[in-house]
Formats: sequence, structure tokens, C-alpha cells
Amino acid sequence: MKLENFKKFLNRNKWVFAVAVFLIAVAMLPLFNYSPSKDTFAKSVAPNYYQRIHDTCNDSCCEDSVKFIAENNYQLAENDGSCPTGQSYRLKCKTSYSWCKPN
Repeated sequence: MKLENFKKFLNRNKWVFAVAVFLIAVAMLPLFNYSPSKDTFAKSVAPNYYQRIHDTCNDSCCEDSVKFIAENNYQLAENDGSCPTGQSYRLKCKTSYSWCKPN
């Protein structure tokens, strides 16, 4: 009986329900660390930056490191592993790229 009443309520108020779900989803975006400005480096400095790095990979370790770097919009560390803008990190596998994480 209660389920039928709920279904009737949803049928009569589907737009209200859809708007409520949308607003809840938008309110939850900060929980998932979404930020439109996070793409600034990827879009403004070098649109193909991560793809060019990925094209040099020959195994999953390298590809996983590039995927992580791209998802977080990090830049590669210098060849010697140093980072002028922060600290250098890498995955724990042989062919991982090193990246700079800002302080």
C-alpha cells in the first residue's frame, strides 16, 4: 500500500523529484573534489600534453602513471626527478613517470 502511494506521488511530481535529485547531485560535487578550474593546465598550457606522454609508454605501469598525472593535472618532474614547484612522486614500478605535486 505504501509503495503504491509513493509511486503515485512520483508520477504526479516527477519534475519536482528530478530537480531535487539534480540539486543533490550538484551539492555533492565538492565531495568528489570536482573543480572546473582543475582543468586549467590541461586546457591552457598544452592540450596534447598528457597524450604525448602516454604515446611514449610501452607497458601498464607507465600508462597508469600517465593516467594518474593527467587526472590530477600534474606536470612531469625534471629528468633528474627534481621539482621546482613542489615534491616529486612516482608509482612503485620501474617504468613509472615522476610528477610534481605542488606544495
